[in-house]
Amino acid sequence: MSVDNDPNRPVLYQHARRPQWGLAILCGEDKTSRTFQFQDGRTRTFKEGWYQLMEPVEVEEEETNSIANNLSKAMDRQITRSRIMERAKKEGRNIFTVSDQINLFRKQYPDGFSDARYIEEVREGGGGGRRRKKNRQAGLEHAQTTLSVESLDNLIGEYNYRAVYEAAIAALSKTDIASTSTDVRPLRRLPEELVPEFAVTLRDLLYGEDPYPDRFGGYLALLEDHDETRPTWPMATVIQGLVHPQTHFCIKPSVFRQQARWLAPELSYSPTPSADRYEQYRSMAEDLKVRLQRGGLEPVDNLDIYNFIWETMRPGVRKDLLSVKR
Repeated sequence: MSVDNDPNRPVLYQHARRPQWGLAILCGEDKTSRTFQFQDGRTRTFKEGWYQLMEPVEVEEEETNSIANNLSKAMDRQITRSRIMERAKKEGRNIFTVSDQINLFRKQYPDGFSDARYIEEVREGGGGGRRRKKNRQAGLEHAQTTLSVESLDNLIGEYNYRAVYEAAIAALSKTDIASTSTDVRPLRRLPEELVPEFAVTLRDLLYGEDPYPDRFGGYLALLEDHDETRPTWPMATVIQGLVHPQTHFCIKPSVFRQQARWLAPELSYSPTPSADRYEQYRSMAEDLKVRLQRGGLEPVDNLDIYNFIWETMRPGVRKDLLSVKR
């Protein structure tokens, strides 16, 4: 296969025998070896004599640049993590890695996301006929029914904007990811004159065809128009995370900030949601998903990713992490 000879265009490679590793960029070379950053998150070094296994591949220029840019960022994160580990070791501090988190999670749920206790306590809310707020499955089913595209289109078509607004508040209220005092009540203070615009903007956020950053930015802008409904991370992300749990993530900053300290050290925290910052959190969570799959934990959806972060990064688990630290 021919590859574009433009010297300014990044070259992507694929391992001839391990295509499941994904594409890669060359990130280091010396006299006897070459090091590549792969899409599965790993950096691999090959000795001279094995270079031919890394074959250049041809991809459209725009996609090539995007993939190379993401791989370059992943490589930078690897370097930053190594420096963090070295500095912590010299200072006698503990750094908790994803492997440590997996060990802690399996200590509580030996069979991972398919563990019977996990399913009962988290996915199905403990049984007994009463669905708790922590029950992810009940929250998913409720949001996906009341905020389906068919339901929203029918309500908006009937000019029943308030029903859309109330359905959004109900979805936010049915999960413990959102706080009643800081996330739900502020949304309830939305002025009546903004309710129609809220309904249409929410429908666009969830099902619109414009680029996602524009739709998310429009939703945030609407909430920012009123001082008492300034968006929080849960207010901005939980609804879409429930409706589209395969593609979006619910963001709770207290634990996502802790996760980022190791997994995405370049991510600086801001209490104000933005499209750019959400994409950074989303990228970190996708990276975590790959690492969990590599560690034998197969999530059902992205709410399992949220729950993993919460169960291993929430306040009070530091002592538990120390107990499983290798």
